[in-house]
Amino acid sequence: MRLAFLIGSGVSRAAGLKDTAELTQVILRPSNNVFNPFEPTETVSAFMQLLAEEQSRLLKRLGNRRPVNYEDICYLAAQIADSEVGEFENAAVETFVDKLAHELVNQEERFKEPDDPEWGQEGYWRERVYRLAVSSVRTIKQTVASELSQEAPRPDALRVLADAARRGEVGLDVFTLNHDTLLETLWNLEGISFEDGFRPVADVRSNCYLAAYPEVTVWSAQAYDTKCSTRPSLLKLHGSIDWWSLWHPDVDFLPPAKVKGDPLHILARPEHRARSKYLPPAELEPVILVGTFNKMLHQARGDSFLDLLCLFRRRLASTDRLVISGYGFGDKGINGIIIEWLTSPNHRALLIDPAPEDTLDRGRGAVQSLVRAKARGQLTMWTGGFEDFEFPAVLTWAK
Repeated sequence: MRLAFLIGSGVSRAAGLKDTAELTQVILRPSNNVFNPFEPTETVSAFMQLLAEEQSRLLKRLGNRRPVNYEDICYLAAQIADSEVGEFENAAVETFVDKLAHELVNQEERFKEPDDPEWGQEGYWRERVYRLAVSSVRTIKQTVASELSQEAPRPDALRVLADAARRGEVGLDVFTLNHDTLLETLWNLEGISFEDGFRPVADVRSNCYLAAYPEVTVWSAQAYDTKCSTRPSLLKLHGSIDWWSLWHPDVDFLPPAKVKGDPLHILARPEHRARSKYLPPAELEPVILVGTFNKMLHQARGDSFLDLLCLFRRRLASTDRLVISGYGFGDKGINGIIIEWLTSPNHRALLIDPAPEDTLDRGRGAVQSLVRAKARGQLTMWTGGFEDFEFPAVLTWAK
Protein backbone atom coordinates (compact mmCIF):
# COMPACT_ATOMS: atom_id res chain seq x y z
CA MET A 1 0.00 0.00 0.00
CA ARG A 2 1.25 3.48 -0.84
CA LEU A 3 0.08 6.71 0.79
CA ALA A 4 0.86 10.35 -0.06
CA PHE A 5 0.56 13.46 2.10
CA LEU A 6 0.49 17.04 0.87
CA ILE A 7 1.00 19.53 3.68
CA GLY A 8 1.01 23.32 3.78
CA SER A 9 1.63 26.09 6.26
CA GLY A 10 -1.41 25.24 8.37
CA VAL A 11 0.40 22.12 9.62
CA SER A 12 3.45 24.12 10.72
CA ARG A 13 1.10 26.68 12.30
CA ALA A 14 -0.28 23.90 14.48
CA ALA A 15 3.28 23.20 15.62
CA GLY A 16 3.63 26.82 16.72
CA LEU A 17 5.28 28.52 13.75
CA LYS A 18 3.78 31.64 12.20
CA ASP A 19 1.23 31.17 9.45
CA THR A 20 0.92 33.21 6.26
CA ALA A 21 -1.11 36.02 7.86
CA GLU A 22 1.27 36.33 10.80
CA LEU A 23 4.32 36.33 8.55
CA THR A 24 2.73 39.09 6.49
CA GLN A 25 2.33 41.22 9.60
CA VAL A 26 5.97 40.70 10.54
CA ILE A 27 7.19 41.52 7.02
CA LEU A 28 5.23 44.77 6.85
CA ARG A 29 6.47 45.89 10.27
CA PRO A 30 9.41 48.30 9.67
CA SER A 31 11.35 47.28 12.76
CA ASN A 32 11.68 43.76 11.38
CA ASN A 33 13.09 44.63 7.95
CA VAL A 34 16.77 44.19 8.80
CA PHE A 35 17.95 42.50 5.60
CA ASN A 36 18.66 45.52 3.40
CA PRO A 37 21.75 47.43 4.56
CA PHE A 38 21.38 49.91 1.68
CA GLU A 39 17.73 50.84 2.23
CA PRO A 40 16.05 52.25 5.36
CA THR A 41 13.67 49.67 6.76
CA GLU A 42 10.84 52.19 6.88
CA THR A 43 11.26 52.90 3.16
CA VAL A 44 11.09 49.22 2.14
CA SER A 45 8.07 48.67 4.37
CA ALA A 46 6.30 51.70 2.91
CA PHE A 47 6.93 50.42 -0.64
CA MET A 48 5.62 46.96 0.22
CA GLN A 49 2.54 48.63 1.71
CA LEU A 50 1.95 50.35 -1.65
CA LEU A 51 2.09 46.95 -3.35
CA ALA A 52 -0.30 45.51 -0.76
CA GLU A 53 -2.80 48.31 -1.44
CA GLU A 54 -2.64 47.65 -5.18
CA GLN A 55 -3.31 43.95 -4.62
CA SER A 56 -6.13 44.70 -2.20
CA ARG A 57 -7.89 46.88 -4.79
CA LEU A 58 -7.61 44.07 -7.33
CA LEU A 59 -9.02 41.44 -4.97
CA LYS A 60 -11.90 43.72 -4.04
CA ARG A 61 -12.74 44.32 -7.71
CA LEU A 62 -12.71 40.56 -8.36
CA GLY A 63 -14.95 39.90 -5.39
CA ASN A 64 -12.25 37.87 -3.64
CA ARG A 65 -12.67 38.08 0.13
CA ARG A 66 -9.26 36.82 1.18
CA PRO A 67 -6.72 39.24 2.69
CA VAL A 68 -3.53 40.27 0.93
CA ASN A 69 -0.49 38.30 2.07
CA TYR A 70 3.27 38.43 1.65
CA GLU A 71 3.13 35.99 -1.28
CA ASP A 72 1.01 38.52 -3.23
CA ILE A 73 3.43 41.33 -2.39
CA CYS A 74 6.44 39.25 -3.39
CA TYR A 75 4.82 38.37 -6.72
CA LEU A 76 4.25 42.02 -7.59
CA ALA A 77 7.78 43.00 -6.56
CA ALA A 78 9.29 40.04 -8.43
CA GLN A 79 7.42 40.96 -11.62
CA ILE A 80 8.99 44.42 -11.53
CA ALA A 81 12.47 43.09 -10.78
CA ASP A 82 12.34 40.25 -13.32
CA SER A 83 11.00 42.46 -16.11
CA GLU A 84 13.61 45.15 -15.52
CA VAL A 85 16.55 42.76 -15.91
CA GLY A 86 14.97 40.89 -18.84
CA GLU A 87 14.41 37.64 -16.94
CA PHE A 88 10.67 37.67 -17.66
CA GLU A 89 10.10 40.89 -19.61
CA ASN A 90 6.52 42.11 -19.55
CA ALA A 91 5.27 45.27 -21.28
CA ALA A 92 2.25 45.40 -18.97
CA VAL A 93 4.59 45.90 -16.01
CA GLU A 94 5.79 49.21 -17.51
CA THR A 95 2.47 50.92 -16.82
CA PHE A 96 2.47 49.55 -13.27
CA VAL A 97 6.01 50.87 -12.70
CA ASP A 98 4.96 54.30 -13.99
CA LYS A 99 2.04 54.34 -11.56
CA LEU A 100 4.27 53.39 -8.63
CA ALA A 101 6.85 55.98 -9.65
CA HIS A 102 4.10 58.62 -9.52
CA GLU A 103 3.18 57.42 -6.01
CA LEU A 104 6.81 57.72 -4.93
CA VAL A 105 6.97 61.29 -6.27
CA ASN A 106 3.87 62.16 -4.24
CA GLN A 107 5.68 60.90 -1.15
CA GLU A 108 9.09 62.22 -2.12
CA GLU A 109 10.44 62.77 1.38
CA ARG A 110 9.70 59.17 2.31
CA PHE A 111 11.15 57.50 -0.79
CA LYS A 112 14.00 59.74 -1.92
CA GLU A 113 17.43 58.38 -1.10
CA PRO A 114 19.39 60.76 1.15
CA ASP A 115 22.24 62.52 -0.70
CA ASP A 116 21.64 60.53 -3.89
CA PRO A 117 23.60 62.25 -6.68
CA GLU A 118 21.15 60.88 -9.28
CA TRP A 119 18.14 62.53 -7.66
CA GLY A 120 16.31 64.78 -10.09
CA GLN A 121 17.72 63.07 -13.18
CA GLU A 122 15.44 61.58 -15.82
CA GLY A 123 14.32 58.09 -14.91
CA TYR A 124 15.30 58.47 -11.25
CA TRP A 125 11.93 57.45 -9.82
CA ARG A 126 11.55 54.46 -12.14
CA GLU A 127 14.96 53.26 -10.97
CA ARG A 128 13.83 53.77 -7.38
CA VAL A 129 10.82 51.53 -8.04
CA TYR A 130 13.10 48.83 -9.42
CA ARG A 131 15.57 49.00 -6.52
CA LEU A 132 12.80 48.97 -3.95
CA ALA A 133 11.21 45.99 -5.68
CA VAL A 134 14.48 44.06 -5.47
CA SER A 135 14.85 45.03 -1.80
CA SER A 136 11.27 43.94 -1.12
CA VAL A 137 11.82 40.45 -2.58
CA ARG A 138 14.99 40.06 -0.54
CA THR A 139 13.33 41.32 2.65
CA ILE A 140 10.40 38.94 2.24
CA LYS A 141 12.58 35.88 1.59
CA GLN A 142 14.98 36.58 4.42
CA THR A 143 12.24 37.42 6.90
CA VAL A 144 10.34 34.24 6.05
CA ALA A 145 13.51 32.18 6.46
CA SER A 146 14.35 33.87 9.76
CA GLU A 147 10.89 33.40 11.23
CA LEU A 148 10.64 29.77 10.11
CA SER A 149 14.02 29.02 11.66
CA GLN A 150 12.54 29.51 15.13
CA GLU A 151 12.07 26.49 17.37
CA ALA A 152 8.53 25.14 17.21
CA PRO A 153 6.92 24.84 20.66
CA ARG A 154 4.62 21.96 19.59
CA PRO A 155 6.56 19.67 17.20
CA ASP A 156 4.24 16.78 18.08
CA ALA A 157 1.67 18.38 15.76
CA LEU A 158 3.40 16.36 13.02
CA ARG A 159 3.31 13.13 15.02
CA VAL A 160 0.99 11.44 12.53
CA LEU A 161 3.79 11.61 9.92
CA ALA A 162 6.27 10.00 12.30
CA ASP A 163 3.79 7.20 12.97
CA ALA A 164 3.16 6.79 9.25
CA ALA A 165 6.90 6.61 8.52
CA ARG A 166 7.36 3.75 10.97
CA ARG A 167 4.81 1.55 9.22
CA GLY A 168 7.07 -0.51 7.00
CA GLU A 169 4.13 -1.97 5.11
CA VAL A 170 3.04 1.50 3.98
CA GLY A 171 5.00 3.29 1.27
CA LEU A 172 5.04 6.97 2.17
CA ASP A 173 5.59 10.13 0.15
CA VAL A 174 5.33 13.48 1.93
CA PHE A 175 5.07 16.49 -0.36
CA THR A 176 5.40 19.73 1.53
CA LEU A 177 4.97 23.34 0.46
CA ASN A 178 6.59 24.50 3.69
CA HIS A 179 10.11 25.91 3.89
CA ASP A 180 10.71 24.96 7.53
CA THR A 181 12.58 21.87 8.70
CA LEU A 182 10.11 20.61 11.30
CA LEU A 183 9.41 17.26 9.67
CA GLU A 184 12.99 16.27 8.92
CA THR A 185 13.99 17.33 12.44
CA LEU A 186 11.23 15.14 13.91
CA TRP A 187 12.13 12.15 11.73
CA ASN A 188 15.81 12.47 12.62
CA LEU A 189 15.01 12.64 16.33
CA GLU A 190 12.85 9.54 15.95
CA GLY A 191 15.65 7.69 14.15
CA ILE A 192 13.59 7.38 10.95
CA SER A 193 15.60 6.92 7.77
CA PHE A 194 14.12 8.82 4.84
CA GLU A 195 14.96 10.06 1.36
CA ASP A 196 15.39 13.82 0.97
CA GLY A 197 17.11 13.81 -2.43
CA PHE A 198 20.56 15.01 -1.28
CA ARG A 199 23.74 13.28 -2.39
CA PRO A 200 27.51 13.98 -2.24
CA VAL A 201 28.53 16.60 -4.77
CA ALA A 202 30.82 14.15 -6.60
CA ASP A 203 27.84 11.88 -7.31
CA VAL A 204 25.92 14.70 -8.99
CA ARG A 205 28.55 17.07 -10.43
CA SER A 206 31.92 15.32 -10.47
CA ASN A 207 33.69 18.26 -12.12
CA CYS A 208 32.76 20.66 -9.32
CA TYR A 209 35.51 21.69 -6.89
CA LEU A 210 32.93 21.54 -4.06
CA ALA A 211 33.14 17.75 -4.37
CA ALA A 212 36.26 18.01 -2.20
CA TYR A 213 34.12 19.13 0.75
CA PRO A 214 32.24 16.26 2.42
CA GLU A 215 30.11 18.71 4.42
CA VAL A 216 28.37 19.78 1.19
CA THR A 217 25.62 17.74 -0.47
CA VAL A 218 23.40 18.68 -3.41
CA TRP A 219 19.86 17.76 -4.42
CA SER A 220 19.29 15.28 -7.24
CA ALA A 221 16.02 14.07 -8.75
CA GLN A 222 17.73 10.75 -9.47
CA ALA A 223 18.01 10.12 -5.74
CA TYR A 224 14.34 9.16 -5.71
CA ASP A 225 13.98 5.60 -6.86
CA THR A 226 11.43 5.45 -9.66
CA LYS A 227 10.32 2.14 -8.23
CA CYS A 228 8.52 3.53 -5.20
CA SER A 229 9.95 1.82 -2.13
CA THR A 230 8.66 1.58 1.43
CA ARG A 231 11.33 4.05 2.61
CA PRO A 232 9.64 7.39 3.39
CA SER A 233 10.36 10.16 0.90
CA LEU A 234 10.25 13.88 1.58
CA LEU A 235 9.89 16.29 -1.35
CA LYS A 236 10.01 20.01 -0.54
CA LEU A 237 8.26 21.43 -3.57
CA HIS A 238 9.01 25.07 -2.75
CA GLY A 239 12.50 24.71 -1.32
CA SER A 240 13.80 24.94 2.22
CA ILE A 241 15.43 27.35 4.65
CA ASP A 242 18.46 25.03 4.78
CA TRP A 243 18.95 24.85 0.99
CA TRP A 244 21.60 27.18 -0.42
CA SER A 245 22.74 28.35 -3.83
CA LEU A 246 26.53 27.96 -4.02
CA TRP A 247 26.96 29.13 -7.60
CA HIS A 248 30.40 28.98 -9.20
CA PRO A 249 31.82 28.89 -12.74
CA ASP A 250 33.04 25.26 -12.71
CA VAL A 251 29.60 24.12 -13.89
CA ASP A 252 26.73 25.96 -15.56
CA PHE A 253 24.22 24.75 -13.01
CA LEU A 254 24.48 23.43 -9.46
CA PRO A 255 21.35 22.20 -7.69
CA PRO A 256 20.39 23.40 -4.20
CA ALA A 257 23.04 22.51 -1.63
CA LYS A 258 23.00 21.62 2.04
CA VAL A 259 25.99 22.44 4.22
CA LYS A 260 26.76 20.98 7.62
CA GLY A 261 27.31 23.98 9.85
CA ASP A 262 27.27 27.60 8.73
CA PRO A 263 27.10 27.74 4.89
CA LEU A 264 28.98 31.04 4.90
CA HIS A 265 32.23 29.23 5.65
CA ILE A 266 32.10 27.68 2.15
CA LEU A 267 31.70 31.03 0.43
CA ALA A 268 34.42 32.57 2.58
CA ARG A 269 37.07 30.04 1.50
CA PRO A 270 39.73 31.56 -0.76
CA GLU A 271 39.33 28.86 -3.41
CA HIS A 272 35.63 29.64 -3.76
CA ARG A 273 36.13 33.40 -3.88
CA ALA A 274 38.90 33.00 -6.45
CA ARG A 275 36.66 30.96 -8.75
CA SER A 276 33.46 32.88 -8.32
CA LYS A 277 32.02 36.33 -8.86
CA TYR A 278 29.21 35.36 -6.54
CA LEU A 279 27.63 37.75 -4.08
CA PRO A 280 29.59 38.32 -0.85
CA PRO A 281 28.79 35.94 2.04
CA ALA A 282 26.45 38.44 3.67
CA GLU A 283 24.16 38.15 0.65
CA LEU A 284 23.63 34.37 0.84
CA GLU A 285 19.94 33.52 0.56
CA PRO A 286 18.05 30.27 1.08
CA VAL A 287 16.69 28.53 -2.01
CA ILE A 288 12.95 28.96 -1.58
CA LEU A 289 10.07 29.81 -3.88
CA VAL A 290 8.05 32.75 -2.57
CA GLY A 291 5.20 34.48 -4.37
CA THR A 292 2.22 33.32 -6.38
CA PHE A 293 2.38 32.88 -10.17
CA ASN A 294 6.10 33.68 -10.28
CA LYS A 295 6.63 30.24 -8.76
CA MET A 296 5.41 28.73 -12.04
CA LEU A 297 7.76 30.96 -14.02
CA HIS A 298 10.72 29.84 -11.96
CA GLN A 299 9.70 26.20 -12.34
CA ALA A 300 9.60 26.75 -16.11
CA ARG A 301 13.30 27.68 -16.11
CA GLY A 302 14.07 23.96 -15.90
CA ASP A 303 15.93 23.81 -12.60
CA SER A 304 15.37 21.64 -9.52
CA PHE A 305 11.94 23.13 -8.88
CA LEU A 306 10.70 21.80 -12.20
CA ASP A 307 12.13 18.38 -11.26
CA LEU A 308 10.29 18.56 -7.93
CA LEU A 309 6.99 19.42 -9.61
CA CYS A 310 7.43 16.55 -12.07
CA LEU A 311 8.25 14.18 -9.21
CA PHE A 312 5.08 15.27 -7.45
CA ARG A 313 3.00 14.44 -10.52
CA ARG A 314 4.79 11.17 -11.26
CA ARG A 315 4.89 9.79 -7.74
CA LEU A 316 1.33 10.85 -7.01
CA ALA A 317 0.30 8.70 -9.97
CA SER A 318 1.77 5.71 -8.08
CA THR A 319 -0.68 5.98 -5.21
CA ASP A 320 -4.43 5.78 -4.89
CA ARG A 321 -4.68 7.78 -1.65
CA LEU A 322 -3.73 11.39 -0.89
CA VAL A 323 -4.08 13.20 2.45
CA ILE A 324 -4.13 17.01 2.25
CA SER A 325 -3.78 19.33 5.25
CA GLY A 326 -2.73 22.89 5.93
CA TYR A 327 -3.04 23.85 2.26
CA GLY A 328 -5.24 26.71 1.03
CA PHE A 329 -5.41 25.61 -2.65
CA GLY A 330 -3.76 28.78 -3.90
CA ASP A 331 -1.08 27.21 -6.11
CA LYS A 332 -2.30 26.71 -9.70
CA GLY A 333 0.36 24.14 -10.56
CA ILE A 334 -0.29 22.01 -7.48
CA ASN A 335 -4.06 22.30 -7.93
CA GLY A 336 -3.82 21.18 -11.54
CA ILE A 337 -1.90 18.04 -10.65
CA ILE A 338 -4.38 17.12 -7.90
CA ILE A 339 -7.36 17.68 -10.19
CA GLU A 340 -5.79 15.60 -12.94
CA TRP A 341 -5.04 12.83 -10.42
CA LEU A 342 -8.68 12.79 -9.30
CA THR A 343 -9.85 12.03 -12.84
CA SER A 344 -9.04 8.40 -12.07
CA PRO A 345 -12.09 6.85 -10.39
CA ASN A 346 -9.86 4.73 -8.12
CA HIS A 347 -8.18 7.73 -6.52
CA ARG A 348 -9.37 9.09 -3.17
CA ALA A 349 -8.32 12.23 -1.27
CA LEU A 350 -8.77 13.16 2.38
CA LEU A 351 -8.85 16.84 3.37
CA ILE A 352 -8.06 17.54 7.03
CA ASP A 353 -8.85 21.15 7.86
CA PRO A 354 -10.38 23.15 10.74
CA ALA A 355 -12.93 24.57 8.27
CA PRO A 356 -12.73 22.50 5.06
CA GLU A 357 -15.75 24.06 3.35
CA ASP A 358 -14.38 27.57 3.92
CA THR A 359 -10.94 26.54 2.67
CA LEU A 360 -12.39 25.24 -0.58
CA ASP A 361 -14.53 28.35 -0.91
CA ARG A 362 -11.45 30.61 -0.59
CA GLY A 363 -9.34 28.55 -3.00
CA ARG A 364 -8.80 29.28 -6.67
CA GLY A 365 -11.64 28.69 -9.15
CA ALA A 366 -10.35 25.27 -10.21
CA VAL A 367 -11.05 24.03 -6.68
CA GLN A 368 -14.65 23.58 -7.80
CA SER A 369 -13.34 20.36 -9.32
CA LEU A 370 -12.71 19.19 -5.76
CA VAL A 371 -16.30 20.00 -4.85
CA ARG A 372 -17.41 17.78 -7.72
CA ALA A 373 -14.96 15.10 -6.53
CA LYS A 374 -16.63 15.24 -3.12
CA ALA A 375 -20.01 14.72 -4.76
CA ARG A 376 -18.58 11.68 -6.58
CA GLY A 377 -17.32 10.25 -3.28
CA GLN A 378 -13.63 10.78 -4.13
CA LEU A 379 -13.02 13.51 -1.54
CA THR A 380 -13.56 13.02 2.18
CA MET A 381 -13.37 15.97 4.56
CA TRP A 382 -12.46 15.77 8.25
CA THR A 383 -13.02 18.87 10.35
CA GLY A 384 -10.12 19.57 12.71
CA GLY A 385 -6.42 20.26 12.81
CA PHE A 386 -3.76 17.91 11.48
CA GLU A 387 -2.67 17.34 15.07
CA ASP A 388 -6.15 16.17 16.08
CA PHE A 389 -6.02 12.86 14.24
CA GLU A 390 -4.01 9.66 14.72
CA PHE A 391 -2.45 7.66 11.93
CA PRO A 392 -4.54 4.50 12.54
CA ALA A 393 -7.64 6.53 11.65
CA VAL A 394 -5.99 7.76 8.46
CA LEU A 395 -4.93 4.21 7.64
CA THR A 396 -8.47 2.95 8.14
CA TRP A 397 -9.73 5.60 5.71
CA ALA A 398 -7.03 4.71 3.19
CA LYS A 399 -8.02 1.06 3.17
